[in-house]
Amino acid sequence: MIKPFHEAVVDSIKSIDVERGLIVIAFGNLLKGVKLPKGHDEIVAAWMEKGHARMKYEHDNEIGGTDESIAWTFFEEVKASVLSQKPAKPTS
Repeated sequence: MIKPFHEAVVDSIKSIDVERGLIVIAFGNLLKGVKLPKGHDEIVAAWMEKGHARMKYEHDNEIGGTDESIAWTFFEEVKASVLSQKPAKPTS
């Protein structure tokens, strides 16, 4: 089914397997590099949920060589990039 872009992005984020770290990184880089017309809050919520799940996976499985602060910084950078595109609410 064809759906609005932001809904497809949210669904795609939710479908990423947290064990696939390179896919998480690639998708984050994609989010940082595209113009998102709407759905910013929904995208960020799904992205940060995936970030928490990935960090838990790394911790629980003692993934070696991963600096958790650097990994978490990446999730925060993507979040900031997405939110920077969110239109300001008009003031009245």
